[in-house]
Amino acid sequence: PFEYKNLYATNINYTTHALFCQSIFDVFQQIITIDGKADIWYNLLRLIKGETNMSSLVTYKYIKQNPDIHTYIKCADAAVEAQGYTEHSFAHVEKTAASVEMILSTLNYNERTIELGKITAYMHDIGNVINRTDHAQSGAVMAFRLLDNLNMPADEICAIISAIGNHDEATAQPINAISAALIIADK
Repeated sequence: PFEYKNLYATNINYTTHALFCQSIFDVFQQIITIDGKADIWYNLLRLIKGETNMSSLVTYKYIKQNPDIHTYIKCADAAVEAQGYTEHSFAHVEKTAASVEMILSTLNYNERTIELGKITAYMHDIGNVINRTDHAQSGAVMAFRLLDNLNMPADEICAIISAIGNHDEATAQPINAISAALIIADK
């Protein structure tokens, strides 16, 4: 049987223990929804069996339900509306995401690339909350922070933020498939 005194013999200090517990909590927060299925035990079992991986934990559906991202899109739309620009609300980003999905699907990209494209399209105009000028670059920085806080893999964050940072018509550069699809879809 486990004896409490054994905890001290393992050289685990309280800070390490607290960080470990926080890490476990963070993983469980992400596992709650995988591929649109909100069943923590089912998703944990799939992760253990190798049927899914950490990269699939951040989904388009999850991003659409994220309250912070929701707030940034809403406030960005209000900012551009106050400046006299066309509508950039949920209808715009959802239509853009659907168009990106259609483009990447038609070109036979894999499911994860399509999912990343939809996430990119949904978040692509959040930089408008700061200013319309250079909104692509400020939006990329904002997206980095949001996605990094969700523990998304660095390679996926890179694909998303580079596409967001290169989508504006004044500075648009199709540097990858997602950015090319976003530039076309954002019309």
